[in-house]
Amino acid sequence: MPPAALAKAGGKSAAMLARSQRVSNRRLEEATGWRLAYPTVREGWPAVVEAMGEAGSAMRGPLVRLGLAGLALVALQLGVWATIAPHSFYASFPGGGRHWVAVDGPYNEHLMRDFGGLNLALALVTIAALVVGSRALVTTAAGAWLVWSVPHIAYHAANLGVYGTSDQVANMFSLALAVVIPVLLLWAAYNTSRASSSRWRALSP
Repeated sequence: MPPAALAKAGGKSAAMLARSQRVSNRRLEEATGWRLAYPTVREGWPAVVEAMGEAGSAMRGPLVRLGLAGLALVALQLGVWATIAPHSFYASFPGGGRHWVAVDGPYNEHLMRDFGGLNLALALVTIAALVVGSRALVTTAAGAWLVWSVPHIAYHAANLGVYGTSDQVANMFSLALAVVIPVLLLWAAYNTSRASSSRWRALSP
């Protein structure tokens, strides 16, 4: 409300703004029988916060947790191995007598350690999403995995000639999982977002 002196200087328009504009919905309620679901913010905000909590907990479902846990374990394994023992990772990944990295070029310790650090960072984001369970963190982690995994699988798909048939199949299958799981997590987050939005609309008067 503007000061009284300013209202006088502004004429009738300013005077109208300076006047109290208190209103009541009592007559509308009497005429229509309509009632506010939550008459004041004291009732409304707790209901909104509760609905938001339900939306967050929906991202803690068993399938979402399983997907995040699987991605986190993969990133931790790759990150720790390539960071602590880069040459072993280069020569022996993924294990079992296979050599998926060594066949693709000469050893470079710098690149191996960078690869390890990248996966450790990815593991950190994924673990945070797993622990907190919020839609924002889950979508962030899933998006980060896609940013990493899509170019990765595209490269290998174009350079499968260095592998035997069984290694080609195993390579593409494992890399495809790193794309499919994040997509499913984003799908789960999208459905949770739509459901939570419907709940919040239902909370509106």
